Amino acid sequence: MGAFEKAIDLGNGVTMKLVRIPAGEFVMGSGDGDVDERPPSCVSVRRNFWMGAFEVTNEQYHRFDPDHNSGYFTKRYQGPDGPGLSLGGPKQPVVRVSWQQAFAFCRWLSQKTGMCFTLPTEAQWEYACRAGSQTPLCYGELEADFSAYANVADKALSVRPGPTGGLESNITAHFGKGIFLSAVYGGNILCEERCHDGAVA
Repeated sequence: MGAFEKAIDLGNGVTMKLVRIPAGEFVMGSGDGDVDERPPSCVSVRRNFWMGAFEVTNEQYHRFDPDHNSGYFTKRYQGPDGPGLSLGGPKQPVVRVSWQQAFAFCRWLSQKTGMCFTLPTEAQWEYACRAGSQTPLCYGELEADFSAYANVADKALSVRPGPTGGLESNITAHFGKGIFLSAVYGGNILCEERCHDGAVA
């Protein structure tokens, strides 16, 4: 791995890839986004920082909490194998984790590696995901075709006829990478200031 990437060993053959995010400035928020994203403001990220290249996987989280179950079951979904959606695969992103559990995972990771791990601040998170772009997503506008980056509904959904059968749920590290981070990062991310108002990058 180069100077901008490193892997940490979590034991039992499980690793976590980190990416170095360089210091810089960006416009945080959006002039036409949700109320909590307005008004846009210039933010300075003063120091380089390291961030997981991908979302934390079930396999990685199980090194901390082997009993955690990311599985999701609902009576509304009836698949060929019965009710529920499988979200517990080892390479799938860990879900059903509270802010407190995510914070405890960071503390455990710090103790295990001797490095300092925290949840990203909102500014660090948005800066890393935007990756120098001026668009809402590092790979384009919200109407863009994201199929090379993520398994989500996008403009390709309107193509008819569509594919038949099911699609495998998103496996972390399967899709393309932005300038800094994997493009699979999405809405199930917890940031430091969920409970710490006024945190800065």
